[in-house]
Order: sequence, then structure tokens, then C-alpha cells
Amino acid sequence: KPPGKHACVVCNGTACHIKGSARLVAAAKRTLGIELGKTRLDGKVSLRGERCIGPCGLAPVVVYDGQVAAEESPEALSQRLQQWMAHDT
Repeated sequence: KPPGKHACVVCNGTACHIKGSARLVAAAKRTLGIELGKTRLDGKVSLRGERCIGPCGLAPVVVYDGQVAAEESPEALSQRLQQWMAHDT
């Protein structure tokens, strides 16, 4: 299946896990209605988890279309995903 127009990658490395990446994954799955490793049927967003992205001092980390977001919260993640789904660009 082709990747979505947007990509959301949640780091699941040790530092991110300790700082709440499971809450980020849960928020992303709930907001998008898909599981990790899947793309929405409308093709707008793909959701992935990665073992470790690298900037552990910024945990928990989410990468949105190649841009690292440090100390991300479930609320900020959901808001970003909702914006992606609401717009065609």
C-alpha cells in the first residue's frame, strides 16, 4: 500500500517510552482510526512507530513529515493529525 500524503512517526525508544510514547501512540490511533504501520483509507496519513529516532534528550519525540517535534503531548499530536485530515494539502 502506498504511503500517505503525510507521515507521523512516533518514537518508541527507551527514553520516549519512559516519557510517555505509549500515550502518543494511543492518541494517534484514536485520532486516525488506524493501527501502527497503516495508512488511512483516504490516503492522507500514515502512522508508524520506530524503535529509536535518536534525539533522546528531547523525549518523547514525534516526526511529522520529516520534522522532529520535541516533548510532544498527546493533545498536540491529535491536533496536528486533525489538521492534516481536515485539509487537502
